[in-house]
Amino acid sequence: MTWEVWQWTFELESAAHVGFHKVMHLYRTRPYVPGRNLWAALVARVTQLTGTRDYARIGDQIHQSMRFRYLYVCEGDRILVPCLCTDGWNYGNIPRWVFERRYVNAITSTAIDASSLTAEDESLHQLEVLSPWWEESGQQKKTMVTGIFWVRAEGEAGSGGGVIIDDQRLWIVVGSSKWPLDEVANGLQVGGERRYGLGKLRLKGTIVKLPEGLGPFEGRAKNEEGNVPQVEMEAGNFIWAHAEAAGSNCEGDIEAVVGRDWDADKGAGRRLRPGALYWLPGSVLKGPATFDVDPMGFWKPAKNNL
Repeated sequence: MTWEVWQWTFELESAAHVGFHKVMHLYRTRPYVPGRNLWAALVARVTQLTGTRDYARIGDQIHQSMRFRYLYVCEGDRILVPCLCTDGWNYGNIPRWVFERRYVNAITSTAIDASSLTAEDESLHQLEVLSPWWEESGQQKKTMVTGIFWVRAEGEAGSGGGVIIDDQRLWIVVGSSKWPLDEVANGLQVGGERRYGLGKLRLKGTIVKLPEGLGPFEGRAKNEEGNVPQVEMEAGNFIWAHAEAAGSNCEGDIEAVVGRDWDADKGAGRRLRPGALYWLPGSVLKGPATFDVDPMGFWKPAKNNL
C-alpha cells in the first residue's frame, strides 16, 4: 500500500473554539485546527453513522488508513501558516496582530445557577473564537481553512474496515457499510462548545488528490511505501505541525501537550495520554530534518535524525 496525499478545504459555518490556554477569564483559541481534532471529529461522525458507541475500534481503523495534518486559514491560494520571522510571529505574510484583528473574536458567557436560574457567581468568562466571517475592503467574506492528509487506501477494505478508493473517490468502510468521505466530511464539528453550535465545517468543493509532493506546504513527502508517512524539511523551513522537541533542532516556542482520550468505562476525555514537549507550528528549523507523522498528526524525528 502507498501513502497518498490529498487536500481538502472547508468554510467555517459557525465560529470555532480550538482550546489553547487560559489567561485570567479569557479562554484562548488556537488559530488553526490540529490533526488530532480532525481525527476526533471524523471518528465521532463515522461512529454516529454506524449507530454504535464503538469509538475506540473505529478510531483505530482510521489511524491505520489516514494521517491528518492541520487546517490553516487561507485567503484564496495564500495559506496563513504561522511563522517565526525576524519581526516576530506572522501568519503567512501578515503580522500576527493583523491576523487576530481579522479572524479572532470573543464570546462572553456565564454559567447558570440551577437553583435560582441566574448567573453563577464568578463564572463570567470570555471564549476566544475563529470568526466565520472576515472583512476586506468593506466586503464580508467567509473564513476558509485548508489542509492536507495522507491516505493509505486499497481497492478493498481490510478486516473490519478502512479507506478504499472507488471511482476516484475516497470511501470510509466499517464492516459491511461504507460512506463517501466527502459526504462524511461535509458536517464535521471541531473544537470545544460543540453543543452550542460552534466548530461547524462545510466542505468546499471536492477532496483532491495531489499529483506530487505536499502541495502548497514546505517540505517533501517520503516513505510512501512504509508504515509511517514522513516529511523531509530543509534548514530555514517553518514546521507546520507540532514537532517533538526531543531530537528536533528548531527555534521558536515550546509547549507541553497532554491529551485526553476515550475510555471504554468512563467515557470521553477520561483517559489521560502521557504528555511531551513540542515545538509550536511556525517554529523554524536550524538544520535539515525528516519527521515521522504519527496517528495524531504530531511530528517526531525519524530515527535517522537521531
